[in-house]
Order: sequence, then C-alpha cells, then structure tokens
Amino acid sequence: MALTAEQRSQRMAQLDTLRERVAGCFLQIEDEALLEAQLRRYRIRFRPEQPPLSRAVELLRVGRDRIRDLSRYGLRPLEGGAELSAAELYARLGERLLEAAGEREAANRAPTPDPDSHDLEYRA
Repeated sequence: MALTAEQRSQRMAQLDTLRERVAGCFLQIEDEALLEAQLRRYRIRFRPEQPPLSRAVELLRVGRDRIRDLSRYGLRPLEGGAELSAAELYARLGERLLEAAGEREAANRAPTPDPDSHDLEYRA
C-alpha cells in the first residue's frame, strides 16, 4: 500500500527527528551554510525542510568512504565520535538509529491499558 503525501511527510519528519536525536550524540553542526554548500557541490539530495543533523547523516551515508575531515563539511565530531573515521561514525550512527527505531516500534506496539479494566480488578 502506497503512502499518501501527508503520511509520507509525517514519516520523513519522524525520521528526521530520530536522526537529529541520534546524530546529536556524535556530531555538532559548526557551519550550516558550509554543510549545505558541500551537499550541493557533491549533488547529495536533501529536502529544504530537512534539519541540518539529518542532512549530516545523509552526507555520511553517501560520502563516508571519501570524507577525511568533517570540519570541511561544517561538522564537528563530539566525544562519542571524535576518534572515529567517517565510515566508522556512519556505522555507529546506523547501529544507534536501528536501536532507536526498534525502541520506538516497541513503544508503539505496547498495548494501551483500558482504564475500566483496572477498576474491575479492584472490584473483584
């Protein structure tokens, strides 16, 4: 089943939020304009409304094997990613994104307690 435009937009916003949260543990945006210029230079697609940290994940996805100095892309690795190459950083981000997505999925599947059923337990 195909998603409607609204559903797709909601999913992309959720993905951006997840990417921001996870990437924020590893990266800081030092120069948003430089990041965007590099994305355009290397023809890496991004959406105008896409947050910078989500764009940084996309940059690493595409260029992880060629990037040597993150500062040339307007990025600064934080303590969790300072010692990692771009490829290692992207791998670590991927692992954490999968973990976070799994946690979100599990939370969405958790049954919502029925307030009336709780009352029945105490009446019995």
